[in-house]
Amino acid sequence: MTLDEFLEAHPEFNGTVDPSYISATLAQATRRCDPAVYGKTIDDAIGWMTGDLLARSPMGGATRLEPGDTTIYELELNRLIEESGAGMALVAGGSAVLPGRFGCR
Repeated sequence: MTLDEFLEAHPEFNGTVDPSYISATLAQATRRCDPAVYGKTIDDAIGWMTGDLLARSPMGGATRLEPGDTTIYELELNRLIEESGAGMALVAGGSAVLPGRFGCR
């Protein structure tokens, strides 16, 4: 996902957060979200993860929340996980486990 794609999908960050900070956060989310988990919805996952990271950061501007608050981005990423079945992995013995938060690292 590019900066322009992110800002098109999440215009609330346009003009409220420094674009270089958004780009750095996009890179972080890209590293953390596993394409093997999300498949064709990987860009959506990266976008929601980026929004959540920005909203939780001191640089999140008008979207920033207090620690512990749930963001709309977290809720949407969790919904994406549920809809796609992402985040579930089978381990020896056939039990299902969740990887890290949001199915990301």
